[in-house]
Amino acid sequence: MSRVVIFAFWGRQENVELQLPFIQRILAENPDAEFHGWDLCRDRQDSRFLRTIKGDRIQVKTQFYSNDGRASRGQVKVWNHYTDPSYQNTVFVKLDDDDVFLETEGFRAFIEAAQNNPGHVISGLTVNNGASTRHIPDLWEGMQTLPSPDENEAAQGKPMELLDAHLSVEFADMCHRWFHTNWETLTQGEGTVPTEDWVSINAIAMSWPVLHCISSLIGRVPPTEIAGRFFTPRNRIGDEGAANMLPRLICKDFVVGHLNFGPQLRQMDDAVLTELRKLYTDISSQYLEVPVAA
Repeated sequence: MSRVVIFAFWGRQENVELQLPFIQRILAENPDAEFHGWDLCRDRQDSRFLRTIKGDRIQVKTQFYSNDGRASRGQVKVWNHYTDPSYQNTVFVKLDDDDVFLETEGFRAFIEAAQNNPGHVISGLTVNNGASTRHIPDLWEGMQTLPSPDENEAAQGKPMELLDAHLSVEFADMCHRWFHTNWETLTQGEGTVPTEDWVSINAIAMSWPVLHCISSLIGRVPPTEIAGRFFTPRNRIGDEGAANMLPRLICKDFVVGHLNFGPQLRQMDDAVLTELRKLYTDISSQYLEVPVAA
């Protein structure tokens, strides 16, 4: 049996509080798994909260913490940390801190997809994620009714394109409200499908060689095009760009609710964000069948 390491770039207390019950359920059901929550907080109060978290096979990692507002530097260090040969027989799951729904019943299928496809990046079927949207018919149809997030293009009547989903607060709002009503119909399990779309790496599983490859590509000069996105020699490859240079599969057996991308968050009113978190509190209470703190 492979070692399973789930790691998350942790930051915001409100998100971690929603994610943690799912992590606890996954660990209870998967004795080969352990969880590493990396403290990459920008806010000191969030960091203090993280350091109070304890649990069986839960570790809060603080060695790359830096309160300088540049979490991406810490993320690079985390990727590099796991390239150590002591992790060679490990299957990894990388999460964002705002993955506020995790289909615990599909977690084993997610791990097996990475074991059976050791050269691939495996994405969960993720709500509020461009590549996954193509495989959620209602959201795919709804996305095509939304305007481009570019104001000039929207004024000309241009609809939103898949690569722009992460820029659109309307897209995030649509996804989450739909999921609140329809989560039970989505968590049915349908195997894996290949994708050529750009996969946002909100929730991915991978073998150690794949993780090692991603780490080795970070910081290099990119090719002109990666999965439909175009780059100049002045750009550098990030972890997401590196992942999209590799073969990719979407595991429909593991549904994830991803709250927001940075550009969406910057456009979202605090009241709306609070409301969406309450919707996920409601989903969690139903799915986990235990009360989840609001």
